[in-house]
Amino acid sequence: MTVVAHTDGAVVPGGAGWGVIMPGQPERRFSGMLDTGDVMVAELWAVKMALRHTPNGAGLEIHTDSQSLPGLLGRHDQAGATWNRQDLRDLTGKILKRAQQRGIALTCLWAPRADPMQQVAHDLAVAGRVRGKGEEGWSVQLAGSTLEVWQATRRARNGWVVVLEGSLANEATVRAVLAELPETPVPLFVQESPPALASALQALATELGRTLAT
Repeated sequence: MTVVAHTDGAVVPGGAGWGVIMPGQPERRFSGMLDTGDVMVAELWAVKMALRHTPNGAGLEIHTDSQSLPGLLGRHDQAGATWNRQDLRDLTGKILKRAQQRGIALTCLWAPRADPMQQVAHDLAVAGRVRGKGEEGWSVQLAGSTLEVWQATRRARNGWVVVLEGSLANEATVRAVLAELPETPVPLFVQESPPALASALQALATELGRTLAT
């Protein structure tokens, strides 16, 4: 199995952030803030977070719009390679060592910012830079036929995204996502979704011992 992850790091007014999107059903999204003013550190941190959410023994294919990142990760395999910055050497070394310890084959490919997934990763990174000002806890959003489940901490957000296509036909995926929720009530925000779909989602959550409160 190979996991594909689109990653990005952003240093913009207001702070630095990282973002990761892993396509699939469910789609996974991650973002967070960093105490750095260096974009390469933010880029590498996004790779580190993608690695954290990759199963042991899987392949991890990183897509990035950074033209420097693929070469940076590949420099460790080059005999006699020189490094201008020890911090980047140390961070890339830790990432590659962790991948090796977990049996994860890590590759890194360049992708243009125009790629829709790269744009999402960038938006996550930009949003992540202000995580410290957001609310903590769990939330569920049903917008149209898209279900989003988010767990927010002071410094990061973990998300699951499922396209429902107007029904709970892909119930196994929805069940797996709802099972991540705590047993305490979680707010459900509904926007432009059929009432029947929202009711079916709440009923499924109740069946799993979870409560979605509107």
